Amino acid sequence: MKKIEDQITPWTAEQQKTGTIVLSLLEPRLRDVLTATYAVTMPNFQGLDDEVLRKEQLVFRNIVSGTFSPEYFQAQAEIASAVAREIDYPQFLSPTYSTYAAELMIALVDECRWKPRAKRNEFIHSLMRSVFVDVSVAMYHFFAELVQQADAERAVFDQKRAEDTENDRISMQILRTALKELAERNLAYQIADDVPTKTEDAKRDFNAAVATLLQAMTHISATSNDILSGTDDIAAAVQDLARRTESEAASLKEASAALDAITAGARRSLDNALKVKDVAAQANADAERSESIVQQAESAIDDIAQSSQQITQIVTVIDEIAFQTNLLALNAGVEAARAGDAGKGFAVVASEVRALAQRSASAAKEIRALINVSSTRVDHGVQLMNSTSEVLSQIVAEVTAINQLINEIVTSGREQSNGLSEVNSAVLQIDHFTQQNAAMVEQTSAAAFGLRERADALSELIAKFRLAQAYRGRARVA
Repeated sequence: MKKIEDQITPWTAEQQKTGTIVLSLLEPRLRDVLTATYAVTMPNFQGLDDEVLRKEQLVFRNIVSGTFSPEYFQAQAEIASAVAREIDYPQFLSPTYSTYAAELMIALVDECRWKPRAKRNEFIHSLMRSVFVDVSVAMYHFFAELVQQADAERAVFDQKRAEDTENDRISMQILRTALKELAERNLAYQIADDVPTKTEDAKRDFNAAVATLLQAMTHISATSNDILSGTDDIAAAVQDLARRTESEAASLKEASAALDAITAGARRSLDNALKVKDVAAQANADAERSESIVQQAESAIDDIAQSSQQITQIVTVIDEIAFQTNLLALNAGVEAARAGDAGKGFAVVASEVRALAQRSASAAKEIRALINVSSTRVDHGVQLMNSTSEVLSQIVAEVTAINQLINEIVTSGREQSNGLSEVNSAVLQIDHFTQQNAAMVEQTSAAAFGLRERADALSELIAKFRLAQAYRGRARVA
């Protein structure tokens, strides 16, 4: 690629003369133009320092006058490089150069507004030619800086890729060796080589996985030995269990026969208890009926006693009437005596009435005596009936208690009979299970023999692995 210095066409003398006039018109206003331009590119711009202004003036004198000196190209290269490092090129080119060109154009038009139109056009063409030459130079240096940065980044990338390729080759070599050891059933192998940083996790995971597998296989080996030992114990236990199962089966048959006899006896006892319960219930009913009859008789005697008391009251009334009649008869006799012969007939009547009253009084006394005797006998009968009622009540209570005891005996007998039936069923079920156990013992014996064969095969398989903990391998890295 040619240098930018060789690609710029030199200006003619006439063009240089025009450019010098334009320079004289715009140089006094260059600071204002640059200030406006930098303010667009840098929002926090505070003003131009002297060094930046000096470089910009040097560049401006060269491009406007058409004298492209080495100092110009050097200064423009420094400015473009600085911009490339700070600002993206599209962000720099569009706002910066458009503002720069516009400000220069405004200043030029303002300075030559009184000049002829042809002269103004000549100055504008000269200025635009100068600006676009400057843009070309800036673009050249800007892209040169970008190419240089890209070359530097590519060099770093290529170096990093070469290092990664070498690290990957070393890692694959170490991993290949580790997998080969693992394929050869060497579970004690551990990667001891130093590996690249990005392979450290893979190394650690591989070693941890192999260590876990080694631990599991070691436990499996120990368990296999335990299984081999256990199968012998199982076989011996199964044989002993078979003998005990046969003995239990014979004992269960004897127990079943004995339980059948006990169950039959319990059923007979329950039947007899039910019969006694019926008899006791009948006796209880008879005793309750007897107690009711005694209560009725006692009530009748009470009625007789009340009637005797009423008769006694009536006799007392009769006795009082006889006493009053006797008094009246006595008074009548006295009055008849006073009357003399005229009262003799009345005296006879009074005498008869008196005699009748005395007989009534005598009869009343006899009735009262008989009633007293009846009352005494009735009271004695009431006492006897009360005693009989108490005895019958006690008999009823005792018969009721006997009936309750018999009910409890019947209930207990029924529960015992049901329990014996359940026990008998359970014994039959146990006998059935015992027969099944005998069959399962034979199956267990066959399974124990098969387990022994599988345990032997497992031990042979485990023996093919290297389980020594001390082995740590190193891969040969070419």
